[in-house]
Amino acid sequence: MYKKVARYVYESFRLESNFIYDYFKYKRNYSKENNLKKTEKNLTAWILQDKHRIEKGLSLPNPRLLFGLDVIKRLSLNLSLISEEYGKSEVYFLGVASLVAYKRFHESKDVIIPNEILNLINEFKLGKDESIYLDKVGVSDLIIQNKNFEQNFYDLAQSRKSVRNFNLEYVDNNTLAKAMKLAITAPSVCNRQHWRVDFIEGSQKDAVLNLQNGNAGFRETIHQIAIISSDLSAFYNGDERNQMYTDGGIFTMNLLYAFHSLGVSTCTLNWSASALTEYKFNKLKIIPTSNQVIVLVALGYAEEFVKVAKSPKLPLSTFYKVHYEK
Repeated sequence: MYKKVARYVYESFRLESNFIYDYFKYKRNYSKENNLKKTEKNLTAWILQDKHRIEKGLSLPNPRLLFGLDVIKRLSLNLSLISEEYGKSEVYFLGVASLVAYKRFHESKDVIIPNEILNLINEFKLGKDESIYLDKVGVSDLIIQNKNFEQNFYDLAQSRKSVRNFNLEYVDNNTLAKAMKLAITAPSVCNRQHWRVDFIEGSQKDAVLNLQNGNAGFRETIHQIAIISSDLSAFYNGDERNQMYTDGGIFTMNLLYAFHSLGVSTCTLNWSASALTEYKFNKLKIIPTSNQVIVLVALGYAEEFVKVAKSPKLPLSTFYKVHYEK
């Protein structure tokens, strides 16, 4: 009886302490709009988000004229702040280019932008060297190519398996870069692109695997792992507290398929970590404390004649339902 009560109390304490840890970590790092002192990460997230809002508005079937005036005001303010505090980065120029795209769209419609907004837009200029950013924002025509993408992807998805026996060959930097170039095509909320991947090996890899529950029996064959995390600075209110996991999961699957397409085998390793484990991980100082780990991925080249789990899937009808209107 007493053991059951003690166990219940312990599990309740563990659950609540983990929620409290998550709450304070998110509260400490997310990007509130009314922050008195926004970091470069905060400003970058806001600029990318508002730039994307302009692009979304322009891509609608019938864009509303003079849409997003409050967005223009906030974007202009944050562009000024990031320029003054941290200099003019690529994100800065993309933000400015989106303002130009907004202005050009309304000029093409012979719509007069209010002076207050027009003056804000005109404060920012793109020099000759920065004019290339005008081609990187706004909207473009979708090109439908007559390629058998469906069959190719079907084969790719059906053939990917988690591997738990890697040989001694390391994945070189060029291959890592190729995989990342494919992976970053994944969608993210307002195109904020808050993912981060840290590829580690050696003693760092061993220290992280010691904190992960799920690599027993094949740890000695793992020579490289990827730590996928999301930057909490990219989010700006409590409603977005779980968005990191949604976007991080989408990105992770893209990365797994990217590696598979390049002949690299992978195995996802869960990061269902307690607050204490998170504390121990942060002490390793591998990623910024403002980042939240989403998942770990073991990667490498499969040992010859490797065996993989069949992992049969449940019937297709288990996973979806089509709702018809009557």
